Amino acid sequence: MLIGTPLLALLAWPGFVAQDWRAVGPGVWLGTAYSTVVAVALGYVVWNWVVQQLGGARASLYANVVPVIGLAMGILLLHERRTLLGTIGAAATLGGIYLSRSSSIVRLEN
Repeated sequence: MLIGTPLLALLAWPGFVAQDWRAVGPGVWLGTAYSTVVAVALGYVVWNWVVQQLGGARASLYANVVPVIGLAMGILLLHERRTLLGTIGAAATLGGIYLSRSSSIVRLEN
């Protein structure tokens, strides 16, 4: 983050300066505030609570559900088309989580 943030800020600077900030409407600012407070801040609070409850290894497994939820919300709320590739990806993700959590899988011990 110490290297990436200044580098990305430097690359973004020309676009930042060229942006007509008066043209940015209140809906955009409201969406940005919502994303900052709800999606990021609240998300981290919930994530840290889940890590405390389940442990890091189990919690990180469920982080893979995020794209599946994004796909589902896109279809339900934004009326995006369901694609074969998205369906295969969601099935593979959920299948992988199931296999990882299934007690019927033999676990090899070192």
